[in-house]
Amino acid sequence: MSPRHERWQEYQNAKRRATVALAMRLILKASDGIVPDKSEISALLSMGIFRSQARAMSAQKSLAYSAYRRLRKLENRLRKQPERFADVEVRHV
Repeated sequence: MSPRHERWQEYQNAKRRATVALAMRLILKASDGIVPDKSEISALLSMGIFRSQARAMSAQKSLAYSAYRRLRKLENRLRKQPERFADVEVRHV
């Protein structure tokens, strides 16, 4: 797809959402399936678990904290309205 394509921005947004979702998965995998404290994100960054998703350290940091914020948001929604997540099957990988 070319930047001149009319749906280029939509493609870029979808690509970013997918990258954040993969980073969320990496965070959960590294912290045994629980959302870690914000202070633990820097340790995950230093371990280099986001290198596969972003090359530059600044991009890794941005991605890590975006994924962390998204995880916290989902965790808060689950805590406040668990009935909204009742249809989701829990699956351990």
